[in-house]
Amino acid sequence: MYHKAQALIKSTTNQFFQHFGWHTIKQKIKQNIRKKIGRSFTLGASNSQLAKFAHQAKTSILLLCLFTSLPSSAERLITAGGTITEIVYALGAGDQIVAVDQSSTYPAAATKLPMIGYYRDLASEGVLAQNADMLLAIEGVGRANVLKQIASVGVQVKVLNKPESVEELYALIDELALILNKPAQAKALKEKIAASLPEKQQLGGNAVFLLSVGSRGLVAAGQDTVPNLLFDYLGINNIAGEHNGYKTLGREALLTANPDFIVAASHSVVSLGGKQAFCQQAALALVPAATKCRLLVVDGLKVLGMTTRLAEALAEVKTYALTLYQQKPDGQFSTKVSPQ
Repeated sequence: MYHKAQALIKSTTNQFFQHFGWHTIKQKIKQNIRKKIGRSFTLGASNSQLAKFAHQAKTSILLLCLFTSLPSSAERLITAGGTITEIVYALGAGDQIVAVDQSSTYPAAATKLPMIGYYRDLASEGVLAQNADMLLAIEGVGRANVLKQIASVGVQVKVLNKPESVEELYALIDELALILNKPAQAKALKEKIAASLPEKQQLGGNAVFLLSVGSRGLVAAGQDTVPNLLFDYLGINNIAGEHNGYKTLGREALLTANPDFIVAASHSVVSLGGKQAFCQQAALALVPAATKCRLLVVDGLKVLGMTTRLAEALAEVKTYALTLYQQKPDGQFSTKVSPQ
């Protein structure tokens, strides 16, 4: 009878908690009930007493299911989107992550986890194979039918807005902290980011961020992008700032605007064979910034996604810009020197 009671408890708890994925709570409930059953068995409880207790345990669990609000923090997480992954680690919940997508390149610990593909084109098989409780994904995750399949088997799917400003970054941190039950860590993280950000500056000059350079032309970052935020924060004019998002930029327009330097993501530069190969692309021919290879290469996640390392990205752009500009007596950096 003892074993039957345990089997009944196991079956009931597994059915409920498998649906919601709250494994930690399940284990605690089962441990407490097993202790009571074990004590009753040791004291010589009759079969009828054990059966009665097992029924009471089942009723208690069902009442818990109906009337108790359980924490939403999941034990096993999959993160899809480098910004999400980085924040989860920064909140101290990295040990809950069991798999990540290909854009999750920071911190180093994330790169050692199983990969589920790129967040914009996930496959349900890869996600479900990780036996996760929750998928935390950034806006733009796909495809819709795949997310529906994942949710249909009981995995919680949460799609979070992609931040494009410091305020939106803080909002994302708060939202993840609520999901992960990390309010104190969120407060500390936001304070750390705020303390790391410098005062807005006016360096002057012109620059452009190129997402891609190739036979199909140039794609530059305009308004509502992280590169534009970096330029704006430092007071550098974004020559592609008249359009929104990432749009094609004609070579003639680039020649006319004549940026002082170019910024590009590390993965884009590597894919073309390195810095010199990037600068020698036909689409950049005759552009002074390219012929002199005034190119700043920045980690892709840091420059394309609003992350906890925003201050680092700002510092990299500023440091490079200061190699091209000379400080004036009033503290501004808008007098160009002859860059090499």
